[in-house]
Amino acid sequence: MTKNLKVGLRGFSEKKAEKLEKIFQATGNRERTYSIAKLTDRTDLLIVDIDQQAVLDDKHLIETMPPETPVVTVGQSDKPEGSDYHIKGLLLATRVIRVLDQVEIPARNRQSYSEGEQAPEAGSYQADAERARDAAYAYAVLVVDDSELMRKTVALELKQASLPLRIDFAESGEQALAMTAETAYDFIFLDVMMPGMDGYETCSRIRQLAGMKKTPIIMLSARTSPLDEVKGVMAGCTNYVTKPIKSDEFQNRLDRIMNWLGNYKKP
Repeated sequence: MTKNLKVGLRGFSEKKAEKLEKIFQATGNRERTYSIAKLTDRTDLLIVDIDQQAVLDDKHLIETMPPETPVVTVGQSDKPEGSDYHIKGLLLATRVIRVLDQVEIPARNRQSYSEGEQAPEAGSYQADAERARDAAYAYAVLVVDDSELMRKTVALELKQASLPLRIDFAESGEQALAMTAETAYDFIFLDVMMPGMDGYETCSRIRQLAGMKKTPIIMLSARTSPLDEVKGVMAGCTNYVTKPIKSDEFQNRLDRIMNWLGNYKKP
């Protein structure tokens, strides 16, 4: 059953609060969901924006929170003293949900579980959540690259996704075509420079397969010239991620894909 957790905000601008609300709305098809707490709501966890000067001026803000309420801090700096969990950098959906999913909710705050559902014992929530997540629908992603190091790098980035994923790998364009003919992947990461069939031809031929016309295909390339991007667009790619992979850039692309999957391609 769905578990909805009420999130209190402290020190957030209206713009940032609206962004968090949109991120929470995208969790509607998950086992654990989030929504911003109203004044009359019980708060299951608290998020504090430490970049706001008013918050920084109140040095005891975090320490004076009720001890049973987990605190998640948000900011450009490192995790401050007294914070249970911290989101550093941009408020990307994948980053926010990954941290919130790690928060252990005290037994007192577990009233948000569906009526009649037995709350797990203290310390067991994370394991139960992982089992439920594994049992849920997993979106299928294919990573195509002849470099084992690059396949591992992309896989590590994909593990930060806010939705459950099943990751397959191909080492060549020919292998990717055979796999996409058998499996309807939800999105694909495709290397441009590969021996044999390159990424452009692979992308073009994948687009010819039934059901793959609108599937997001993100090309991985060390080439960044306008001509290369035009060739990618003509082949049918959705977007580019440059090599070597920069985590923030990759997570931005992944964030957009997760939002698309959550909003338009629900199982």
